[in-house]
Amino acid sequence: MAVQGPGATPLPLSVDDEVLDDLSDRIRRTRGTDSVTGTGWLHGTCIDYLRELADFWVDGFDWRLQERLLNDRLPGWGARMDGRLVHFARCPGVGPSPLPLVLLHGWPGSFAEMSKIAPLLADPARFGGNPADAFDVGVPSLPGHGLSESVLRPGFGADQCADVIHALMTEVVGVSRFGAQGGDRGRSSGPVSAIDIGAPCSGSTSTFRPASPAWVPR
Repeated sequence: MAVQGPGATPLPLSVDDEVLDDLSDRIRRTRGTDSVTGTGWLHGTCIDYLRELADFWVDGFDWRLQERLLNDRLPGWGARMDGRLVHFARCPGVGPSPLPLVLLHGWPGSFAEMSKIAPLLADPARFGGNPADAFDVGVPSLPGHGLSESVLRPGFGADQCADVIHALMTEVVGVSRFGAQGGDRGRSSGPVSAIDIGAPCSGSTSTFRPASPAWVPR
């Protein structure tokens, strides 16, 4: 699954030091609320836990290590589509005939959710599997998530997001057929691709079962 569309360029994850320093400073200056003694999580978030978590984010979490891991497992690319930057990662399939597969994250979420599963799907033989089961894996950041720019106009929902995914796979990545898997918001975009767009998206699966009545695509 070669990235062959016009304007697609490598887009590794790299956050400026100034951004990280500002975040750490704002976390340090956060004022915690009072809590009812001995109630723990009974009335909401446990404040003691939240303070420990904030301390970990400032002093214990190694963001640069996470950047290196994500750039290694999910090498990033970017393309301008309808004037907006769309970020996606790709893991080339290692097998005799890998089927292109797009993995769609949910909300709130990011492409990083796929950092463990994508390498397994792309190169199953490396992990003791059958190379005939390999997929060419694409992992986009849905518009408005992660490194993909937001759509700042009303009316952009699952249907329109599916159009972006379809164009990304067919015009930028350059495949004529692909499968889709999604959870949460990604679940909505996957079935739209399969039902409404048709032939290019040969099918979709979901890891999310909503409690509300079945959603019907356009």
